[in-house]
Order: sequence, then structure tokens, then C-alpha cells
Amino acid sequence: MGAASVATLEACYDVAQKENKTMMIDLLEVSDEKIAKIKHFPNAIYALHHSVDRNDHFDAAASVEVFHQKFPEIKRLAIAGGIDLKQAQILAEQRIIEVIIVGSKIAKTADPMKAVNEFMGAVHK
Repeated sequence: MGAASVATLEACYDVAQKENKTMMIDLLEVSDEKIAKIKHFPNAIYALHHSVDRNDHFDAAASVEVFHQKFPEIKRLAIAGGIDLKQAQILAEQRIIEVIIVGSKIAKTADPMKAVNEFMGAVHK
């Protein structure tokens, strides 16, 4: 979690590097000020995460663009939180996001494998 202390994130990053693994930093409810303090992990993936419990509209592609402008030095990005098929397509076309995390739009469908295949087709054109 990006809300963890900088020292904790540094310790996790060091372990990930030693083990040849990738650390993902979830930015759910993390302020821009905190992100500025933790943006120095070049091999980490920073996950923009919108809470699906919030009532506001979430434009994933716009939020990625804004984040990318604020923090251009962060090269590896993921996104999660209410991503639907249309947003996944737009995100794939942007070519900024490395990982698109889809949860309920797959898990809560009558046919999860069909939904997986639709998403995979949408992002791997």
C-alpha cells in the first residue's frame, strides 16, 4: 500500500529487487503529496486504484492522463477499480498503462470466462 511508510516501501522494494520480483504500490486514497515522496522506485508498478464504493463517476483514461502528466517519471502504471470493457479498450489504446486490473466486471458475471475473453480481446488488438 502506498500509504505505508517510505521506509517500509523501501524495505519491500529492496526485497523485490533482490528476489528479481516486481513490487506493486497500490495508490488507493494516496495523496499527490505522498506519491511525490514515494515515486523513486523505478521498477515498481504504481497502481491507480479507484474505490468502487465511491459514488463519483470514474473516468479511468482521464485519470491516467492526469497522473501521467503530474508524475511523468513514474513509468510503470496499473489501474483498478470499476474498469469496464469500454474503459479497458480506451486504456489499451493510450499505451500508458502496463496492467489493467478487472474485478467485478468479470467475477460478477454469469459467465466469467466469456468476460475474460472479451477483456483480453479488447486490450490485445
